[in-house]
Amino acid sequence: MTEESILSQRGPAWRRLEELTAKAGHSFKRLHDDELEEFVRLYRQTSADLAFLMTRSSNDAVVEYLNAIVGRAYSQLYREPYKPWAKRFQDSLYAAADTVRRRHKAVFLAIGIFFAAMVTTSGLLSYSDDFRQFYIPQDPAMRQNFEKWKSGEFDPRTEGESSLATFFYASNNPRVSIVVHAISVLSFGTYSSYLIWQNGSLLGALGHEMAGVGKLGYLVVSIVPHGVTEIGGIFMSGAGAFVLAWALIFPGRRTRAEALRIAGKDAFVLVMLSVVMTLMAAPIEGFFSFDPRIPAPFKALVGVVTLGGWIAFFAGYGRSRQEALVE
Repeated sequence: MTEESILSQRGPAWRRLEELTAKAGHSFKRLHDDELEEFVRLYRQTSADLAFLMTRSSNDAVVEYLNAIVGRAYSQLYREPYKPWAKRFQDSLYAAADTVRRRHKAVFLAIGIFFAAMVTTSGLLSYSDDFRQFYIPQDPAMRQNFEKWKSGEFDPRTEGESSLATFFYASNNPRVSIVVHAISVLSFGTYSSYLIWQNGSLLGALGHEMAGVGKLGYLVVSIVPHGVTEIGGIFMSGAGAFVLAWALIFPGRRTRAEALRIAGKDAFVLVMLSVVMTLMAAPIEGFFSFDPRIPAPFKALVGVVTLGGWIAFFAGYGRSRQEALVE
């Protein structure tokens, strides 16, 4: 078949393929069964025409035109099926829970470092006051914050103050998680370990001071409502850094580039989970945790329910789906 005959005979078919591609939009559900069959037939025919003209034709304009038509049709034919927002949300939840389960060693490492620092600091301060210079903050602002905690009182916030605090937590904490993760990867996870230890040590020091004035319970009920989620976000950010650091140091039989590519997917999920968790904690911290008008038992209940909810989510969400995929 000559170039001229192809141009004269196939032109209507090419235009028809364009029409069907445009009509399909983001889903083939917009096409009737006969139109879908026609679409596939025209796509194959037009692809063959393009292959022929690319080797035989000197008409670059026609080749470019056909290449664009086939490209759009190919994208339509092999694109990922459209998912409603509810389905995408469910998939995101599954990816988060599944990643935490598969990377539980990295998560437990972050948790272990945090609580080891907290227990070690509290133990050393209980053993000797000589350690106070190392673990009790000497910065005037931090010292004042410690004394405020030890007083066992927080002034009620106005709605504006609570909103401002929430905005600060929501804008600062996720940003810190991302920056810390990036630096930790460059330091092979050591910076992440240091920051997790530092946070645990600070909480251990504050806990020791509060216990000394008989207000340890006050500290716990003031922190757990938002702390379960916020500190959990710190664990996820640290775990993401550990996952990448492990791939860098111990790539196994893979090249480091390949090991990083595979680990990077899970690390990204963990860091995004960290961002979401710190965002979720912001309004709780801003409006709820430090409000003296809310009874302490209710704060404790919220903390326990939140902890139970996260454990149930990470341990159980999507397990039936995962088992189905394995089978």
